[in-house]
Amino acid sequence: MRALAWWHAAPQPKPGKTGTPLVQRESRMKMALRCGNEVDLPYVDPGLLFLVQQLFDAGPVSAGGNGTIPLTWTDLDAWQRVTGAALPPGQLRLLRRLSGEYLDESNLAVEHDAPPPWVRGLGEDKRWRISGHIKNVLRSG
Repeated sequence: MRALAWWHAAPQPKPGKTGTPLVQRESRMKMALRCGNEVDLPYVDPGLLFLVQQLFDAGPVSAGGNGTIPLTWTDLDAWQRVTGAALPPGQLRLLRRLSGEYLDESNLAVEHDAPPPWVRGLGEDKRWRISGHIKNVLRSG
């Protein structure tokens, strides 16, 4: 979920850049695809892929008074009524947790130099090499 949120994020421009025209920012995923690059997503067991599909069908996040929030019980209840889905409580709790994970990563990933979630636990040297590689992939094309 965090990998999807990182790829879906539209990074903010580097601080201190002046004279940059105001343009609609693209997500990392759109930038990579536009440049003809593949998007490296982690393997998801096909038996669990339906949960990701349900999360995106239901949200994956909701609008709150002060910005984006994880899906609420009310959101999930409305989604079930409209779609005819009848998920057990455990799956609904999992959807709420996945929504929170997606939102947490979305908030981190808008930084222009936000490392992907799969490299955060790596040593500093390896993390910067991978980060440099991703920047080169997004610039090519």
